[in-house]
Amino acid sequence: VARIALPTVLVVALLLALGTQRAGVHALFGAFLAGTLVPRTGGLAAGVGDRLEGPVAVLLLPTFFVATGLQTQVGLLATPALWAAGAAVLAVAVLG
Repeated sequence: VARIALPTVLVVALLLALGTQRAGVHALFGAFLAGTLVPRTGGLAAGVGDRLEGPVAVLLLPTFFVATGLQTQVGLLATPALWAAGAAVLAVAVLG
């Protein structure tokens, strides 16, 4: 991977994340869009992925789940039907 490729991909991902955040959509979708723009041929995607896999898995992924978990409001499950729906979603997720 060229020395300029990784910083360029990161800047594009951050700019698209900022754009989608300002548009009222979660920033994650902007970063996902940036990932779809990286060509799969020529080794750029594989090179950038190899360099980012470790830091993302160790730092960013746990941070995302902690932030999401802290925003969870279990008190909104006010009726037995909502508890049943939540349990069904959890069961499908665990089995999947």
